[in-house]
Amino acid sequence: MTTAAVIDPRSVPKSSLSWPAAFRLRPASVPINEYAENVESNAGDIEALINLCSEVGRHNQGLVPLGFATPHSMPPAVVSAFANPAPEWHFAPTGLAHIAVAETLKGALALGAEQYGQFLKDTEQPACRVSFVMERFLVKGSFSDITDTEVFSACYNTVDYTVMHQLARGLSDTESDGFVYDVESQKYAVVLKPECLSGHAEERAIALEWDGMQFSRYFDYRDLFWSDLS
Repeated sequence: MTTAAVIDPRSVPKSSLSWPAAFRLRPASVPINEYAENVESNAGDIEALINLCSEVGRHNQGLVPLGFATPHSMPPAVVSAFANPAPEWHFAPTGLAHIAVAETLKGALALGAEQYGQFLKDTEQPACRVSFVMERFLVKGSFSDITDTEVFSACYNTVDYTVMHQLARGLSDTESDGFVYDVESQKYAVVLKPECLSGHAEERAIALEWDGMQFSRYFDYRDLFWSDLS
């Protein structure tokens, strides 16, 4: 299976997933230097710009429907994440509506650093600090399981993401709840259906320090100390 150019989504085993707590970092601010000089400091102007550019803003104004169900009880953070997915990263191609969560706080830090680090590197951001909110969810559903890194080694190729991206799109097209994977003994879930998430809460505020090439350390506003990101 791992040597094939494409993995059939139907061949991936399923696991019943029920995590009472799953975590992710949601950006509270992302520095974009090339636009900074053109954005006025007036909060109202910035909010208007966000509503104009954001799919969520247009959806909330009744202008454009989103491409997925939005029950009344769905937390706004979930709607926002699915409408504006993270930049392309290892386990999700551009435009794939999803939320990626980790089973542990440590995993969420690693996940956030991976998802947004490449974006900052690609946009050549200088050394800076980026603010995040650590969110907590309950995750439940029937998830495709690629945690066997030997069987699904092609999905863990750190240079060529083609196989993984094709599989992620295939799972989305077949209306899978999502898939789980494993990196360095940390388990993660890429949730493809918003209804698999519930119990949203904001856990704590986090700042990641970017050194111009990678996120090197983080500050936990609950515990009030800096720690290195290994």
